[in-house]
Amino acid sequence: MERDGDALISDSAGAQIRHDEDGEAPKATGTKAGHHSRKEDKSPLLPKHYALEPLEVEYGGQPVGTKGTDLPDSGTASISSGVFNLSTTIVGAGIMALPATMKVLGLPLGLFIILAIGALTAYSIHLLLKYSLQRKCWTYSDLLEDAYPRVGRLALQIAVIINNTGILVVYLIIVADVLSGSGKGSEHHTGLLEEWAGGARWWNGRTVVVLVTLLTALGPLCCLKHIDSLHYTSAAAFGLAVVFVVILIIVTLIRLAEGRIGLPQLLPAFATWHDWLQLCSVVPVMANAFVCHFNVHPIYVELRDRSEARMARVVRASIGMCTAVYLLTASFGFLLFGSAIQGDVLSNFDTDLNIPFSAAVNDVVRLSYALHLLGVFPLIHYSFREVVDALLFSGAPPLAHSPVRFYGITVALLTLTFIGSAFVPNIWVAFEFTGATAAVSLGFTFPALIAWRWGAKMAGYRERYLVLTMISIGVLVTITGTLSNIIKLSTGQL
Repeated sequence: MERDGDALISDSAGAQIRHDEDGEAPKATGTKAGHHSRKEDKSPLLPKHYALEPLEVEYGGQPVGTKGTDLPDSGTASISSGVFNLSTTIVGAGIMALPATMKVLGLPLGLFIILAIGALTAYSIHLLLKYSLQRKCWTYSDLLEDAYPRVGRLALQIAVIINNTGILVVYLIIVADVLSGSGKGSEHHTGLLEEWAGGARWWNGRTVVVLVTLLTALGPLCCLKHIDSLHYTSAAAFGLAVVFVVILIIVTLIRLAEGRIGLPQLLPAFATWHDWLQLCSVVPVMANAFVCHFNVHPIYVELRDRSEARMARVVRASIGMCTAVYLLTASFGFLLFGSAIQGDVLSNFDTDLNIPFSAAVNDVVRLSYALHLLGVFPLIHYSFREVVDALLFSGAPPLAHSPVRFYGITVALLTLTFIGSAFVPNIWVAFEFTGATAAVSLGFTFPALIAWRWGAKMAGYRERYLVLTMISIGVLVTITGTLSNIIKLSTGQL
């Protein structure tokens, strides 16, 4: 560290920490001899905090990094705001693929795996919070770098970029499917704008629709600099997801009462080689539906009167609500459409449901979820932009303090997702690749590796066993899912 004047140290979120020329940290209040009351620049993501003297930590005789900074100032976000932001991060496009996973796994096993992944997600977030507080690391990348200094931050950044790119591309694909239709020839599913216009027109084509959506809706929302600024759109987005689930349940119950729904598939399909490949890739698709870990730290930092207990309430409420929504969507969606279920269940809502006002119900379902995704998109883009900035401009001033960087990265990422949505054929393909690589790593493998790194401080046998289980599951799913994708790609099955 330089000792000439004030040395600047930048953390991964862009906040700057100042040390005086003696290397000592400023006090939170007042002054003493040899100390200066100096605060660092305020980042739009992190509240004000004061630097502590870095404490070198050794593991096995080797230095593994420094402890970070305290966060004495309270944030401004309420628990309900945190719940809506985290819930909306979770309930995105993944919910649309869950009914199709039941066709591969069978209903009982499929629902059990949803419950298991939900429980593991809650535990992995618990690990992140626990070791963030112990190590005083306030971003996911700082925490992983603290445990694995040479590769941790880079691995996390690459995983978030892969995961969030895939998710944002999927969102645009679903919006295009809903408004412009999907498929070709006899397998074409009509979009809302096609129906309302009486057929395909230049202005309701996929490219035009996605471009207009980006410019008029998603672009302005993605330019907001505080994640808490999105809590109103998050609440509305989650409400629209609930509307979708409620309508799905009502329609299914009507069809059940009329005796128009048969017995669902109960066992996994193992008849062909393709069935086995699908079985290997379906768990990554389901894991994708629960990934929210990249937004846990920003939500915690902005929480009012923040504490581990208050954040635990946010996590329990969010995971509980989202798991319930997923279970209902997967079961009732599969009951309603059976073996005809599409990878994107919204594509099934262009046919006659054999209920009163079927056309209107179809329109409400598709439009409500398209609007839901418009509310989720900025949350995913927020963390995406922060990670890209940290990777490309390490040590630069806070992103919000540089309008050129802020808007430049925002436009570049929106352009990237726009191009990706034009080339990726459907959401299932995107989920298979991102789920087997980035999603499993972010959700299970990385949090477990962080806990394992600081194994001497573990609570006991139970935690050690769960951490080893998570690492094993993460590695197994990544290997089998990736191999399955490679085989299907090489044989033309994707």
